[in-house]
Amino acid sequence: MPGRDPSSYPPAVPCPQLMAGRFAVLASGLGLGIAFRAIVETRPSTPDALDAYVFGLFVGFALAVSRRHPYRVAGVIPYAALGWTIACGIAVGLGWRAGWSDGVFGGLTLVAGLRFVAAFRIPPFGWVEVLSLSWGIGLVLNWPAELAPSDAAVVLLVLTGVTALVSWALLPRPVIEASLEFLLAPRYKIRGGGPGVAAFPRRGPVLVVSNHAAYLDPLFLAKDIPRPITAMMTALFYDKPIIRQLMVYFYDTIRVREVAVRKDAPELREAVEALDAGKCVVIFPEGFLRRSEEVPLRRFGRGVWHILKDRPETPVVACWIEGGWGSYFSFKDGPPTKNKPKEYRRLITIGYSAPIAVPPDVLADHLATRLYLMNRVNEARAHLGLDLLPEATLPQRGDGEGTDGTEGIG
Repeated sequence: MPGRDPSSYPPAVPCPQLMAGRFAVLASGLGLGIAFRAIVETRPSTPDALDAYVFGLFVGFALAVSRRHPYRVAGVIPYAALGWTIACGIAVGLGWRAGWSDGVFGGLTLVAGLRFVAAFRIPPFGWVEVLSLSWGIGLVLNWPAELAPSDAAVVLLVLTGVTALVSWALLPRPVIEASLEFLLAPRYKIRGGGPGVAAFPRRGPVLVVSNHAAYLDPLFLAKDIPRPITAMMTALFYDKPIIRQLMVYFYDTIRVREVAVRKDAPELREAVEALDAGKCVVIFPEGFLRRSEEVPLRRFGRGVWHILKDRPETPVVACWIEGGWGSYFSFKDGPPTKNKPKEYRRLITIGYSAPIAVPPDVLADHLATRLYLMNRVNEARAHLGLDLLPEATLPQRGDGEGTDGTEGIG
């Protein structure tokens, strides 16, 4: 919306996900207090349990802090809560606490929840977190005399079980993204650079414009951009088995038809609606994957202009993804995934320009807008220390321009 303050938009993640994070903080703070007191009460029979508990806490905290992405850290919560539930079930069955499992899984759940809620906070941030820790400390200081350690183990089992159910039910997308990141980690190392990294808007609408050299470009961006993205995805990839189910039920993705696109195309309306909702929309204006070594960046299509013309004050972050071309999922030396060597820790670097709105005089013309954005993407390439491509300039009349106003979404 023109002139709207970004802080007036809702948080960049759905409120149910934030509430699941807060519930995890509350439950883990309470659970850590229960576990600590139960370990203290049974210390004569398990003298090493307290040391293991403290060590486990440090490990859990370290694991949660090591997760760089503020959104994907939420995907750790369901796994940690499930692990804690299993450990509590074993403790109830055997009548014995290892200590370290409470520390590791409890600390991981607590810190992951704190980092997630702090990054996408609903004001006032703080009272829930303070309350959770206060409850835990209160249990340590005011342990009910009639509550035996064995009963406490059952209470903790129920508490962690409910936490696991709530987090698995409300955090499916962070779980899937964190799982994909884990699976892709051996193959790709992703790094970002440029002024847009620190200046990337954490709330409110933003349009990310990028080159497109490999099928996994949206995942590379999702891994590095510090908030959830709404990617515009071609139907050729969107409609593949399994991927379609993931896109429909878990991901916030806009399907782009494999036909010429007019200004009233439904995918363009969806993109504008997503911006109005304060989302981060990712578009690959080339409309196609890179096909040749000689043409690293194709002419941008009109779709991006139609979107920005409707929402002219939208901040635009131009990106250049380097390393996708030549990867297993690119067209270099053949179709993606065909006759390509397996990759290990391939470096993918992403250059980000600072977020700016397209100047009104540029936005008045579709071709000027597209060339302006192409040059902004080229500048993002320079943030990675790469040589600039030749500057995109106005073509001669009839040079590749359609006469009916229909071009790719890109």
